[in-house]
Amino acid sequence: MQWLNREPHYDGTRMQFDFDDYILSVVKFTGSYGWKKGLWEVAFMDRDTQEFCEPPVELDFMNEYSFSGDVGIYGHANDPQVDRIVQAMEKLDNANKIRTKPVSEGQDDW
Repeated sequence: MQWLNREPHYDGTRMQFDFDDYILSVVKFTGSYGWKKGLWEVAFMDRDTQEFCEPPVELDFMNEYSFSGDVGIYGHANDPQVDRIVQAMEKLDNANKIRTKPVSEGQDDW
């Protein structure tokens, strides 16, 4: 998967992935969960409030990752794990767009 441009963040780097209901922040800097091993910290934020929040329930695999103890923040994620999270969020985002698409006249409803 091709990642977005990385932005400087403190003494490290940050990427932000924007979705309809969530912002996914992926960081690696001194003090982030995983930085000593060169791993990523992943945070879920509510798009409207920009406060940390739990990941969508559809991402039930998140319990496999290292939970930091802070709401919506997971640490020690390697590149393939970040890919998995981003791809799941993209899939969920696309599914939500299809479900909320207005039904044209004459077409069957769900």
